[in-house]
Amino acid sequence: MCDVAQRLEDKGRSEGRIEERIEVLVTLVKSGSITVDTAAGILKITTTEFKKYL
Repeated sequence: MCDVAQRLEDKGRSEGRIEERIEVLVTLVKSGSITVDTAAGILKITTTEFKKYL
C-alpha cells in the first residue's frame, strides 16, 4: 500500500477510536456514572466542548 493511502487509513482508524471513546463517555454521563467534567477531563477538552456531544 502506498504511503498516502496508509496514512489515510491510519487517520480513519484513529478518528474512529476517538468517536467510540466519545460515545462511551456520553453514555456514562447520561447514566449518571460520571460527570461532564470527568468526561471532558478524560478527553482533555473543556466541559463546553464535551457538552456539544450530549
